[in-house]
Amino acid sequence: LIPTFDRGNDAAAIDDELTLGKMLGEGAFCEVKEIRAIKLNNNDAGDGEVTSADLPSEHKGDTDEADFPVNLFQSKAEIRTYMSDNCLREDGTGSHSRYALKQLKPNNSQKHVEQGLIDLSIEAKFLANLNHPSIIRLRGLSGTPLTTNFGLVLDRLYMTLEDQMDAWTAIKKESMSNGLCGCLGMGKMDEETRMGMLVSVVTAAYDLSCAM
Repeated sequence: LIPTFDRGNDAAAIDDELTLGKMLGEGAFCEVKEIRAIKLNNNDAGDGEVTSADLPSEHKGDTDEADFPVNLFQSKAEIRTYMSDNCLREDGTGSHSRYALKQLKPNNSQKHVEQGLIDLSIEAKFLANLNHPSIIRLRGLSGTPLTTNFGLVLDRLYMTLEDQMDAWTAIKKESMSNGLCGCLGMGKMDEETRMGMLVSVVTAAYDLSCAM
């Protein structure tokens, strides 16, 4: 079940169910922005729109995107409600977006619009049929297919492989700079740090190989 969220024809449209936040990245034809809020228009009359209180008990309190209870939902309306109620993750550092929207760039030429729509449509088709922990998940669609307001609602990533590799490099440099040997440029990683990094690297390599 892949739900669809309404999008207006411009950023100020009152019927736009998605409130977008900061830019996360961009490519040749598309851009990705985080979703800060999902305000439903309650137009699922034929699909039985429900409130959070109406959801089965298995859904309540389950706000970790890794445990998105997709197999427990009975309709797209239930998924829309769940995503609206759990759009943000709250912790001690603030509110964090759980979803992101991949959409066409607003200043695309007609040729780029056509190519971008083809790419989005193919990506949606593939992601809708994939379910793997190492592959980003398609949570919904937005707008109307083959129009400029069409987009993909995805899980928001907070760390890419490139980010993780930079983090490993920083940990290694910090560990090797400690102590007298580190000051002389002869430092070595302590065994605990080295083993911890090795486990992380092997795990990442395994996840990548499983996803290919």
